[in-house]
Amino acid sequence: TGKAGPRFTFKAKDPGFEALRAETLADLQRAARLSPRESEKALLEGAAALASWRPGQDADLDRAEAALRRSRELAPNDAYASFLLGRARFMRGDLAGAADRMEEAVALIPADFDTLYSAALTLSYAGRHAKGLEFVERALEIWRENYLLWSKRADLLAQLGREQPALDSYEQAIDLEPHQPQPYVGLGYLHYSKERFQEAREVYARALKVLPDEPSLIEALGASLVGLGRLEEAEKVMERVVALRGDAEAY
Repeated sequence: TGKAGPRFTFKAKDPGFEALRAETLADLQRAARLSPRESEKALLEGAAALASWRPGQDADLDRAEAALRRSRELAPNDAYASFLLGRARFMRGDLAGAADRMEEAVALIPADFDTLYSAALTLSYAGRHAKGLEFVERALEIWRENYLLWSKRADLLAQLGREQPALDSYEQAIDLEPHQPQPYVGLGYLHYSKERFQEAREVYARALKVLPDEPSLIEALGASLVGLGRLEEAEKVMERVVALRGDAEAY
């Protein structure tokens, strides 16, 4: 596709997550064995292969895609096969292919919230911002009070150059959930990208009143201080990020 997909890394294993992952995988494999329908069996086999996947294990993705394509051939109106094929393409870093499959899934079940939201995220990564925004707007018709939707709406509006509606959407997301960092980060970055460093600093300072130990916000505050030429203050802020993270990731 000419575009690299997001990096997937596992810095540490969460025992609780690993136990849930193993249980889910076993359930999928058991369901695939018991299913009387070939299309469903293939779908579950594909889902199980995706659940087995770890970065670098392309064989799992090969198995998943082969099974999911077979499922789609047997049941062409099953949106979940297209949805999971989109996930598999995304895991490979094929953003265009992932976006195509997600659009296909939305066409099959146009009023499903999870499909709309996942498709909007995927299209955003693929650079299809206008279509992604369309899916976010449709998801908002289903769940108006979801702060993540408002934040993603703002991201996409900003990408499309619609600055004021983007600023308003970030503020709406913050009003709905003031204790989550994503909308503050997006709002501050929009100011920062326009070299409005003082406005960005004010956003991050406001956020840190409710999220005082959030590294992403502290690091963003440091960047805004660098933009303002307040380098000594910025260095102290970045030192705090390193202390919170326990490594030198901020530098």
